[in-house]
Amino acid sequence: MVVGLGTDSTATHAVDKIGELLHQGKLKNIVGIPTSKTTHDQAVSLGIPLSDLDSHPVIDLAIDGADEVDPGLAVPVEVVPICWKFTANRFPDLFKDCGFVAKLRTCYEKHNGNCIIDLYFKKDIVDMKLLAIEF
Repeated sequence: MVVGLGTDSTATHAVDKIGELLHQGKLKNIVGIPTSKTTHDQAVSLGIPLSDLDSHPVIDLAIDGADEVDPGLAVPVEVVPICWKFTANRFPDLFKDCGFVAKLRTCYEKHNGNCIIDLYFKKDIVDMKLLAIEF
């Protein structure tokens, strides 16, 4: 299973647990894709095998949290700069029934200079499973 390993408090706890379960032999065949150097270093220290999107372009599960949510229905999507276009190009197919506008924020220093793409939905998202899609 390919697991996207996010950054900050929620993801830190999840990465710790993945490392613990791997060490105990309760998890096997896990490959992590870290979203920051901090998460990379944490996963290495815990013995979690790592890779990248070039080698594993399909992620089975991504673990992260939301630092902020805009009350104007913007959903922030954090992406690494090298694949922001790949990610942005997936949105039209994924959210075709919701109607949305995607706006790229400038990349920022937090989390290795990752970028934020804000998704402004024109309709309410009735099925929240749409936000839990696989890339």
